[in-house]
Amino acid sequence: MSFKTLLKKLPFVSALAGYYRLKNKKIEVIPKVDIEAVLKTYVQSCGEKKPYFVTVGANDGTVNDYLAEYVKAHLWPGMMIEPVRSTFEKLVENYADCPQIRFENVGIGNENGTLPIFKFSEAIEGKEYHQLFSFDKNQLMKLDVPDAWKQNHIVEETVEITRLTDLLLLRKVGMIDILQIDAEGFDFNVLKSLDFQQFHPDLVIYEHCHLRWDVYYESILYLRNAGYFISAGEFDTLALSSQAKAIVGL
Repeated sequence: MSFKTLLKKLPFVSALAGYYRLKNKKIEVIPKVDIEAVLKTYVQSCGEKKPYFVTVGANDGTVNDYLAEYVKAHLWPGMMIEPVRSTFEKLVENYADCPQIRFENVGIGNENGTLPIFKFSEAIEGKEYHQLFSFDKNQLMKLDVPDAWKQNHIVEETVEITRLTDLLLLRKVGMIDILQIDAEGFDFNVLKSLDFQQFHPDLVIYEHCHLRWDVYYESILYLRNAGYFISAGEFDTLALSSQAKAIVGL
């Protein structure tokens, strides 16, 4: 019996083989990019214009943030969104000298309502672990930390969830130039909550390192269908509008 005949007789095996072929093919077509360098070129092209930015999963405004130095140095207007109350308070404190920013203590998802978010309690040592939280508890369970922490020190907090489009309309935001997302595995849900026909940022930066490959590629297709050119750094993906792509020379 040939291998092809065997695959026809065993649909599950056939689907599994196709799954991995597709996986390898999809991942290979995403070009690599230096996101910081592209962002710098884009900022230079803006001249005196101050781009309007939105950061989803802003944390305290200092952690893994491509935009922080520009926001502080040039007083960019924008919106910083952080669902965890204690971290939100630190965010507001860190940007107390930036009155041009609106702060929102809410989670972003593709449906309105509430969701539990998981984080390490204040009982453990190590400030950096208090800055790790996710709507997916498994993201914390996968971390290289003591098992006792995972068993005894993961706490749950219920947060309000809203679609990004709804929040922008509520706050009367007319347009976005840069959207940055750091949602610990929830990034595609955030992307799907934005109406890209109504709001079409020049740059979209989102974290892909916590996404399953199939969800990641679905996010790529989603953005390509919205008219974006996709490239990727080590941990994050950059989507450029056609106008922004021409500006930065990619």
